[in-house]
Amino acid sequence: MLRTAATVAAALAAAGPLAAQSPAPPPPPAGAAVRTYLLVPPPAAGLLLDTDAELANINVQMAFSGLPSPNKNELLDLARARYLRALGQNPAHQGALLGLARMAVRLDDRDRAAAAFERYLTIYPADADTHHEAGLAYGRFGDWAGAAEHCAAAARLDPENRQYAAHLGFCLARAGRWDEAERALARVMPEAQARANLNAVREHVARLTPDVPKPIAVVIPDAPKPPPVLIPVAPVVAVVPPPDAPVPTVAPAPRAVPTLTAAYRLRNVAANDTAITLAQCLSGCGREVGITPVAKANELVVHGSAATHARVAALVADLDREPTQIDISTTMVQVPAGFLRECGLARPGAADAVWTLTEREAALFSVALRHHPKLTVLSRPQIRVADGQTGFVQVGQDVPVSRVESTGALARVGYVPAGVTARLSPRLAPSGKAMLLRVEAQLCSPAASPARVERGAAFPFDVQTVQTTVAVPTGHTVVLSVPTTGADGKPTAVLYVMTPTVRQP
Repeated sequence: MLRTAATVAAALAAAGPLAAQSPAPPPPPAGAAVRTYLLVPPPAAGLLLDTDAELANINVQMAFSGLPSPNKNELLDLARARYLRALGQNPAHQGALLGLARMAVRLDDRDRAAAAFERYLTIYPADADTHHEAGLAYGRFGDWAGAAEHCAAAARLDPENRQYAAHLGFCLARAGRWDEAERALARVMPEAQARANLNAVREHVARLTPDVPKPIAVVIPDAPKPPPVLIPVAPVVAVVPPPDAPVPTVAPAPRAVPTLTAAYRLRNVAANDTAITLAQCLSGCGREVGITPVAKANELVVHGSAATHARVAALVADLDREPTQIDISTTMVQVPAGFLRECGLARPGAADAVWTLTEREAALFSVALRHHPKLTVLSRPQIRVADGQTGFVQVGQDVPVSRVESTGALARVGYVPAGVTARLSPRLAPSGKAMLLRVEAQLCSPAASPARVERGAAFPFDVQTVQTTVAVPTGHTVVLSVPTTGADGKPTAVLYVMTPTVRQP
């Protein structure tokens, strides 16, 4: 939390209505050491619970992001502690219960996942989405009976949901309940297509099942109605039925599934990237599908069955939705080296360089910035960027740099961005209450004197780069400090003050 010294408290008193929200501390006696005061009350309990669960979700996303993470176990332990802290205050907290279940699924911990889903559904038995999610998790662990049970519960709670019915049919098929599976699939697709899908499931199960000997039926002519006899036929056993036994009927072969070709126009995502994603989503599902991206028209041409088109349409609608816009209010300011200690952010001897402030703390910090006599505001850019994309800010010039080939001839002139730059990449959490903010800050300036190189001299660049990822609730403020040296040779720091908020449509 933000602490401020008596000098900043005096500035707050002069600021008017803002200072009246929090009484200023009494001035210290003459000669006494300056003390610090806590100006911001703790957040409300409800907000703390939701923030704990959201930050835990972000920790799990970071741990399973696919990037090399040396502290994966630390992130997972932190997420579990946050979930349990939220449950300790509210045992029925939905976000924490679901977070524990989903984390166990991603860790392939079958017992913990089952226990977490059962605990949640005992409290919220009418949540169809979570019944369906639990069914998919049980199927992932090979418990097809449990998967069918939860998918059936989801279908009962939401009978109009075609996805629930389709997944119920496939889970029943994997559980060996073929007749029920065919009835479930026939609710959402033609009967011929349902039989074709079930045949594909049978072939898939046969590939997974090791070969076993099958009985061979041997007919003995002129046998006077003998009772059934087991006749050994190496290496299998044959059962001989009586001559008057009914002849078994052979089911007709499934008819060919008709295929269709359709084009899907994309508005918010690239056709090539979407084609790759669709191919990954549809791989291993037993469907034959052809996907051709048309970059010029930004559309996909898809060839497949009606069921394949239904799946593709749902995936395209999800992938091509309009991205959320995030506004990032940014201030770049150069301050003296001791400014952060005066404000109470930096502690003596601590190496902290990043802080997260609540709205109240950010307002107090802004007052401290406005009333400090020795600071320079470099820029106040307002950035709007789509969720998951990157915004770029530069305060300075692009310096031309000549590049020389090994032969000594001048090859071309390039440019190096000098001054203060920042790349900001926000990624919003599913609930929209928190986000991951990736910050790449850089200070770059040409050196005062040239350096010797192989073929003459060149001016080097002094570069300071800081890269960090911060989990921040939306509306809160992030402060990043990059130490540098001022024009007078004294140590200073460049502060990046960033407040990301979700833009409402």
